[in-house]
Amino acid sequence: MEWVTIVTMVIKMIQKCREERDAALITADALNRPLGRWMIRAHLKDNGIRGRTLAGAMRQVRAKPMSEKDIEVFIENALAG
Repeated sequence: MEWVTIVTMVIKMIQKCREERDAALITADALNRPLGRWMIRAHLKDNGIRGRTLAGAMRQVRAKPMSEKDIEVFIENALAG
């Protein structure tokens, strides 16, 4: 699975969360590494990604190091758009 697809799904998930919660709660959840990864996995599964494709996507997510500042900027950009 390509990073573009993963990022697109994460942005959709953030936009959905935006309707239900504020940016501070979304950021707090995303900064919690295990919870953030679980949210990404759940969103991918909701969009029909299963099996080896899901496992490969999650390996890519775990392999990419992101600082807390990177995550905060990503969320700010997703919420602005």
